[in-house]
Amino acid sequence: MSCPLREVVERARAAHLVETGWLEEHLSDPSVRIVDMRGRVDSRTDEIGYQTASYLGSPEEYAAGHIPGAIYLDWTSDLIDESDPVPAQVAPPDKLARVLGERGVGDEHLVVAYDDHGSSQFATRLWWVLRCYGHTECRVLNGGWTRWMAEGRPTSTDAPRYPRATFTPRPQPEWRKSAEDVLARIGRPDVALVDARDEGQFTGRIRRGVRGGRIPGALNFPRERLVRPDHTFEEPERLLEAVTEAGIVTGAGGGGLLQRRRGRHVRTFRAQHAWLPSVEQLRRLVERVEPPGGPSGRDRVVSSSLPAPALAAPAPVEAEVSAARRGADLRFPL
Repeated sequence: MSCPLREVVERARAAHLVETGWLEEHLSDPSVRIVDMRGRVDSRTDEIGYQTASYLGSPEEYAAGHIPGAIYLDWTSDLIDESDPVPAQVAPPDKLARVLGERGVGDEHLVVAYDDHGSSQFATRLWWVLRCYGHTECRVLNGGWTRWMAEGRPTSTDAPRYPRATFTPRPQPEWRKSAEDVLARIGRPDVALVDARDEGQFTGRIRRGVRGGRIPGALNFPRERLVRPDHTFEEPERLLEAVTEAGIVTGAGGGGLLQRRRGRHVRTFRAQHAWLPSVEQLRRLVERVEPPGGPSGRDRVVSSSLPAPALAAPAPVEAEVSAARRGADLRFPL
């Protein structure tokens, strides 16, 4: 990569990730709010490949030790809409404004999120939620809690109390897509539908819903390919090489959609949030990728309960059709 292009890419990377050294230098910066997003998904797979999952926060881990100055947000309660019949949907704007404001996170703050997941699954969830509501000053700690501890950086058990702040949600509808939106794009040559789940769920060998399989035409690119063993994100050059090898760049013409599946009784496809900062890093590396707002929808991540056939799956069921008509949230992970 040429030096000028590398500089552009590094600036793009800095717009979505922060390094541990930078964060330690800014622990006392009043304009920064650090958010501990640790949580987990406990999954169980039976003998016929049916997998169930429990969504759990990790407040006890936060209480035992966290990055100094960090507040804790529970991904299973603070960021969801409890009134939505589909589990784990994004919180409505009024709730998010209340939760963040009470914790001292306001419009003026740079938010740095971290967790201890191998691909920053929960930190990138907050990254997306904030962008969904127009707050672009959010970064993911590269390597998360695991790297922070491995480097021997400071920790604390004190839970800070910040003054109430004003967080103003400004919904960005282009960051969510409905089942109908996905269905309308299937088969388009300018769209790559990327399934970020593991190979077992992609092939249907393991299923979490009524049907196994994938949306027709989807390419499999598990989120684990985005990160290294130390939980840090791959360098942009390697990311570009990987998505090119997978056929995502060559076949897409820049119109990428990401597929993820969740739900016990409703077949729902969702994106792995770990994809998102990596996709943003690649934006200026791929000439055919259009800028935000362009018709290709390069950074739009999709899941759905499509009332359309999944590969190696039986006919759709009534619950799936109902979920699709509701236009379920398309970007939450399991």
